Amino acid sequence: MNVQVSGDSSALLVIDESSNAPSVVGSSGGSSGEISFPIGSSTGLNENATTVLTPIVNVTNNGNEAVNLTVPATSDNGSVTVVVVDPTDVTFGNAVLTQGQNQEFGLRLILDDSFSDRDSFTITLEINTEDDDGS
Repeated sequence: MNVQVSGDSSALLVIDESSNAPSVVGSSGGSSGEISFPIGSSTGLNENATTVLTPIVNVTNNGNEAVNLTVPATSDNGSVTVVVVDPTDVTFGNAVLTQGQNQEFGLRLILDDSFSDRDSFTITLEINTEDDDGS
């Protein structure tokens, strides 16, 4: 599985790999910002189990306005349920980020009994922001 993030430290909203990412998460290198971890091994995701990987992604508000952050996630494999969680494994709904504030989040992956280590899947994280006043 791969998680792709793009870093731009001068952007109004910075999205990058968390410096506190679990040791099983490894950077694939290059400029794509892709993060990967193995499936079906003693150091990877377990089949027919729930695995929590947090934090993986860090979002920082470098803008002057507070923003409301939401992060829906989907999987392209029906055997994999994905839930965005905060660093304490609580389901992440949204957060208001003021100027300079950051939010880390990760994933809770639930692989059901039809999942096989030969399966592959892609998780899509859609990071949405809007002004905290709703505009």
